[in-house]
Amino acid sequence: MTGKSLEKRDHSPTIPGGEYLLLLDAMPVQAWTLSDPSTYGAVNTARAEFLGLKKENLEKRAIRDVIPEEDEAATCIRENEEVFIGKKIIQTTQWACNALGEERLLVITKKPVLDDCGNVISAVCTAEDITDRRRAEDTALRRDAILDAVGYAADALMKQGEWSDEMPEVLRRLGEATGVSRAYLFENSRTAADPSRPRCWEWTAAGIRPRGKNRQIVSPEETPGWYADLAAGRPVAAGSGEFPEKAQKYLSSGQVLSLVAVPLIVEREWWGCLVLDDCREERTWPGAEIEALKVATRIIGAAILRQRVDDLYRLPVMYSSSGVYLTQGGTIRYVNPGFGRLFGYTEAEVVGEMGPTEIIVPADLPRFQETMQHLLSGETTMARDDVRGRGKNGRPLSLEHFGTRTSYRGMPAVLGTFIDRTAQKQAEAALTESEEKYRELFNNARDAIFLIELTDDNHPGRLIEVNPAACTYLQYPREELLSMPPGEIEDPKTQASHAGNMENLLLHGETAFESVFVRKDGSTLPVEMRCTLFEMAGKPVVLAVARDITERIERQKKEAVAFRQIEKNMEQFAILNDHIRNPLQVILGLAVLYDEEVGGRIAAEVREVDAQVKSLDQGWLQSEKIRAVLRRHYGMFPDGTVG
Repeated sequence: MTGKSLEKRDHSPTIPGGEYLLLLDAMPVQAWTLSDPSTYGAVNTARAEFLGLKKENLEKRAIRDVIPEEDEAATCIRENEEVFIGKKIIQTTQWACNALGEERLLVITKKPVLDDCGNVISAVCTAEDITDRRRAEDTALRRDAILDAVGYAADALMKQGEWSDEMPEVLRRLGEATGVSRAYLFENSRTAADPSRPRCWEWTAAGIRPRGKNRQIVSPEETPGWYADLAAGRPVAAGSGEFPEKAQKYLSSGQVLSLVAVPLIVEREWWGCLVLDDCREERTWPGAEIEALKVATRIIGAAILRQRVDDLYRLPVMYSSSGVYLTQGGTIRYVNPGFGRLFGYTEAEVVGEMGPTEIIVPADLPRFQETMQHLLSGETTMARDDVRGRGKNGRPLSLEHFGTRTSYRGMPAVLGTFIDRTAQKQAEAALTESEEKYRELFNNARDAIFLIELTDDNHPGRLIEVNPAACTYLQYPREELLSMPPGEIEDPKTQASHAGNMENLLLHGETAFESVFVRKDGSTLPVEMRCTLFEMAGKPVVLAVARDITERIERQKKEAVAFRQIEKNMEQFAILNDHIRNPLQVILGLAVLYDEEVGGRIAAEVREVDAQVKSLDQGWLQSEKIRAVLRRHYGMFPDGTVG
């Protein structure tokens, strides 16, 4: 801070009015002005709500009146003085407590406002809440750390030797990656080889008391819900407020505030659980972390299975639905029944006669051979890849392949598993094709299409999606249009009927009505709306299709004018007939006064004219029939207007 004293000047900025103030208040970002380093100017609603004050109680108040802690207030004022005196923009990232007592991470920017002479007359400040973004970044970093730990587990546990020897290090890495207090793996006492002495391993962070023998967190009697989920292969994640009543006392004794338990399944049997608990905070467990932990349990399960196979002299996994094989020297030495069912070969046709490369399509063969070479050479101990195979009858197969380096009769070999993903891949391809077709239809439709989310009280909420035609209709860029409430694109005069239209939509699931759009340039566009109500991701959504009816309205106007002219013409024809027929009778009477030749010629002409008049009469009668059709099919009223 410099030694200069700040001269007190009343340069309070004019509080924005009208539309700008509405825009300011609608911003989720906090915004305010400073009339001097220690005094608030104008504030928006987001800033006032963050501080727990009303706008009128915050504007033009001294900062020390708003921030009671002197050190915090002094720091804020010093930063403000740098803006006013140094005439520079200051941006800081700092934690701040909101009115609810929540710690929020804010990016605060303060910018000076200069007059024509270059003097600072005020400062404009904004604060963007990046708490959720930072937490998402932390979650991503934690997920990557977990995946690194899982990678270590995959490498360590798939090596030869006792898998249990690696568990302390695996648990340490998982615990440190997730930042928990404890990580432990325990064997289910009901399925253990010795139910009285189930095995368990535990890691604890510094300063955390181990749970010791009290690691069993579930039982069918005390926690039936958790027990059922874990037994079915579903993870359990909960905070202290969600713990079952009978588990509260047990977990509180270990000061557990939150935990996640992932079941470990070995050969379709619930072997035990991988549990992580936190004694420092009640945290949520993101799906990505749980998925990574599930991968870890699958790897541990694979290690246990490998150990079982070693203990049982590599007896085959007889009941696996996947194709399991053992290959060495380019030849398959063993297959399980699932392999035969998958590829259509008998055991005799495969073992000692075929290599795994013979069931892989040529296009994927180089990649598959490279994987096998890496496994056999020891460059990697476990591999997973997606390959395309073919059955004995030529049937194409989409396969997920897992390969593990092992030893068979003292020589390197590969124990592999083929999982049939053919149906899954076909379904995914069909889904992708379907999505692409619907996306093309959506993007190339000539009518404007809107997806509108409904609020909890069944009112139009935000725009979820719009097609290019909607942007063309309204002359807005897509991003700008999606940020607008649906009501802003309609003429206020047409909104009076919305309640009835919404009632029809909620009652029947669809409705149709006419409305008027207001384009970005202020011009109007009459449209016909057809709305359908459906659910998307469990939420009510309205599909609204708008069609430009400008040409139809203009055509109806022209038709109305033409119809009125037709009626007028027909009336004139009727009058004309009467006016012609009466003089003809007079002329015919006078014709007898002339000699026979002249009178005969006059009479003939009169009869010709009379025949034409009769023809007009017949036309008038036909016109009456036409008018009836026009009234019935074109909605004409007796006065000639169009309904």
